[in-house]
Amino acid sequence: MQIVLRIQPEGTQVLIPASLPLPEALLTAGTAIALPCGGKGTCGRCRVRFLGTAPVPTPEEFAEVSSNELEAGWRLACRHILTDSAEIYVPPSSQWVPAKDFFAQMPAVWAHRYRRFLLRVPNHCSLQSEDLRAYVNEHLRQHGHTHPTWLGRAPLDLPKSLSYTPTRLQVDLYDDYVLRVHISERAATRSPLGLAVDVGTTTLAAALVDLETGEVLAADSTLNPQARVGADVMSRIRYAMESPEGTMRLHEAVVRGIEELSRRLIQSTPHAYKDILVAVAVGNPTMMHTLFGESPQSLGQAPYFGLWYGPRIEAVSCGQFELLPHLLLVGGPMISGHVGADLVAAVVATGLLAQPQPVLLLDIGTNCELALWDGQTLWVTSAPAGPAFEAATISSGMRAEPGAIDHVAFTSDGQVLIHTIGGGPPKGICGAGLIDVLALLLEIEGVDAAGNLQPARECVESLRIQPSAHGPIYELSIFAHGSQVPVTLTQADVRALQLAKSAIRAALEVLLHESQITPAKLTRIYLAGSFGAHLRASSLQRIGVLPEDVAPDRILSVGNAAGAGVVHMLCRREAWEQALQVARSAKYVELAGMPLFDELFIEHMQFPSRP
Repeated sequence: MQIVLRIQPEGTQVLIPASLPLPEALLTAGTAIALPCGGKGTCGRCRVRFLGTAPVPTPEEFAEVSSNELEAGWRLACRHILTDSAEIYVPPSSQWVPAKDFFAQMPAVWAHRYRRFLLRVPNHCSLQSEDLRAYVNEHLRQHGHTHPTWLGRAPLDLPKSLSYTPTRLQVDLYDDYVLRVHISERAATRSPLGLAVDVGTTTLAAALVDLETGEVLAADSTLNPQARVGADVMSRIRYAMESPEGTMRLHEAVVRGIEELSRRLIQSTPHAYKDILVAVAVGNPTMMHTLFGESPQSLGQAPYFGLWYGPRIEAVSCGQFELLPHLLLVGGPMISGHVGADLVAAVVATGLLAQPQPVLLLDIGTNCELALWDGQTLWVTSAPAGPAFEAATISSGMRAEPGAIDHVAFTSDGQVLIHTIGGGPPKGICGAGLIDVLALLLEIEGVDAAGNLQPARECVESLRIQPSAHGPIYELSIFAHGSQVPVTLTQADVRALQLAKSAIRAALEVLLHESQITPAKLTRIYLAGSFGAHLRASSLQRIGVLPEDVAPDRILSVGNAAGAGVVHMLCRREAWEQALQVARSAKYVELAGMPLFDELFIEHMQFPSRP
């Protein structure tokens, strides 16, 4: 049964199957909903308004939505299944529009993974016979490709009959994999394209890349469709464990997400789907397992081993990718059950192994991955930071979009400067703003070293502490110019930030201990990820995420390093070989059950004190 879903204010109208969960129905229509709590109805962030008859409120909605809002048709999207046609208003605050860049600067000279060969067709060779495959193989061997691989089927892009005999064929080769054989006259104007895919737990991103030039033609991102079953990797693993079809549903969700991104990328360029020959994907181990249709269950149980760690190369099965039926899918190499191909790609992009002195790389997100190069050995680990730094579970938290407070600082005359993305009135606060606020509060003693808000202290004009309606808990209210409502930071928010920063700092200290390096010897600290690009080094040091004995000018934001790295891995043979070397040689440090990590975690729950 099909029903009609109308989405406002975009005015979108689509036919969808009945009985879909509302977040999935909205995603099918191209509107992604933020589900920070994993769709449990506890965060209240997925509010939508039914413009017609609204469903009966659930107990969770009585707790999270006011009676006036319920009467006006407001509901939590995660609590409902759409059984009838509906018109629904989705406010910007409930939508998820993530963004990741894929900027990659190619060197002047590089060895291509993609190559094209032009062959003259011999008179005795039939276009539809095994003779053609043998002839192609012999030609490739003469050019140094001793073991060409056809992956079980001949990707012949040739007509069954011709009114003429073509004089030349073109063979598209990727490493030693034959991607396509076609008539060269027809291929003259077609560029060979590849997809660079970053499969994040929260964000799914892809770039359309010219395989010959390395140019990123277009890039796009969306909410990972798997997010409807949970916000973190453990929720995905539990789903695979508890549902007989969980693994396959997770696989289908990420495949459909990649196909949707492919559709949008192709529509933004003059190219065709058949020009996309290969995709290289990176992500954490759970995402990589689900991408290839493998169960991630072993990643959630001690000793937390994956089913594989090396590179994985497959020709997609018939019907798996409907828009890209002849795609060669390549999974980047991983390091351990907790450190994936995304960190490997970031190491490649930043050139960590080429640095003569100690360098640290942090990819800060829900799961923080760290890599420390001491000049001889690459030490890596992973820390469960949780979603606090991304503001997902913070009382006034929001993603980095217009209206989000992203920076807070003192001016030269002692006033507080509050900056919002887009310059408009504050609507909430994003992760970078949270860290700035916390650093500022520590400076003015609005928060003590133990993380307690100090209600008796008079703060500067823009910041004031007042009792909340929840008993002996206090709220910090930020009243900026033009703000309609206060943006609050509660005691619970501070505790969530403490847990996150302590996990990251403890993991960092463990790597320093294992490598016998002091923080002062670090010549660079790279902050990777779309979140890391907006962080202020001084604020990270003030709240204790990073050691204070590293000069701030040594702390650099490198943006989406995993995205840049996967573009290099897609196009450049040297980058791919370096990724394999990184994955083989890295020394993984397991934090679970390590007494030193537990001790450091407790120690760094305290905020640094000023002398």
